[in-house]
Amino acid sequence: MALWHFMPGERAGWQLRLVTCRPSGCEDVERAPVLLTDSGGAADLRATISVAPGPGGEVVVADVSGPPGVAAPLRLVFCADLRCAQPTVVTTEVRTIPAAVTGFAPLAITVRPDGRPVVAYLDLPNGVVGVLSCDAVACLRPTMATPARVPAEGVPFSA
Repeated sequence: MALWHFMPGERAGWQLRLVTCRPSGCEDVERAPVLLTDSGGAADLRATISVAPGPGGEVVVADVSGPPGVAAPLRLVFCADLRCAQPTVVTTEVRTIPAAVTGFAPLAITVRPDGRPVVAYLDLPNGVVGVLSCDAVACLRPTMATPARVPAEGVPFSA
């Protein structure tokens, strides 16, 4: 799983980490690989994250994170494996405001059998669900599907 972890003290700031879990438990968060960093304070980050495995053991993390109420870019972090020694970050042109609603999943990612990621995201301020489709495994020129309007009564979901 991926999560933003706040590090207090001299190195204060947020770190996006990739934590692995097994039936016996999860690894220590502070030992997990760091994928991204943000120097904001403890209350200064809103984030939405989704993770998907690739067909060859790689991992792709979709992230929309930033200060509350500010449009942030959709970023993809590519890892060759769960150790993620050399994460590669691709910042897309998609910008949306990160949601922080408990039980709500406004971001989803999957990886096609050929290794190309596909990301669906909810853009609440504009009332649409968008889909970003990667042109290649590295996702350097993704395409955007025409966004679907969200019904005025909201997006149904089960808790």
